[in-house]
Amino acid sequence: MKKQPVPQWDSSMTAAEAARQVLPVLAAEYFAAGRKTFRKKADLETLHAFRIRTKRFRYTLELFQPIYGPGLSSRLEQLRKVQQYLGDINDCVITERLVRSAAGDGAPAELLEALAARARQRRRKLIEFWRETFDAPGAERSWVSYLRSWAGRAARPPASSRQAHPAAATAQE
Repeated sequence: MKKQPVPQWDSSMTAAEAARQVLPVLAAEYFAAGRKTFRKKADLETLHAFRIRTKRFRYTLELFQPIYGPGLSSRLEQLRKVQQYLGDINDCVITERLVRSAAGDGAPAELLEALAARARQRRRKLIEFWRETFDAPGAERSWVSYLRSWAGRAARPPASSRQAHPAAATAQE
C-alpha cells in the first residue's frame, strides 16, 4: 500500500470524525512497518523499534476505544500479543547482556544458550503470529476499513431504536 501522509488533526471535527480520518492511515503505516520488519531477519534494534511502534499504535487506539466500542477489543488483543512476543525477545537479550556483564568470561554457558534459545523460539512464534494475523490476506484492508467506518457507531443507538422513538429523534435534531 502506498504511504499516505497522516492527516492533520482538525479541531473543528468531532473525535469520531478525526478518528475516521487519522487512524486508518496510522494502521496502514503500522502494517507497512511490520511487513518491512518481518520481510527479512530483523536485527535487535529493528525489533525494538517495532516494539515501540506497536506500543504507541496500541495506546493510540486505546484512547479511542469508547468511540469504537467493544469491536476494537480483539484488534487491541492482537497488538498486545505482538508486544508480548517482542517484549519477551527484548527481555532475553537484556538478561543475556546483564549476565555477561556481571560474570564476564565466567558466564554460565548453559544459561546463555537457554536465553538465546528462548529468544529464537519467541522470534519464530512472533513471525508465525504476524504472518497468520497481520499478513493474512485482507488483514490490513479489514483494519483500515474498520477504523474508517466504525468510529462513533458505538455511541449511537441502532437505527431501529431511533425510529421506534420519534420523540427522541426530534429532541436530537
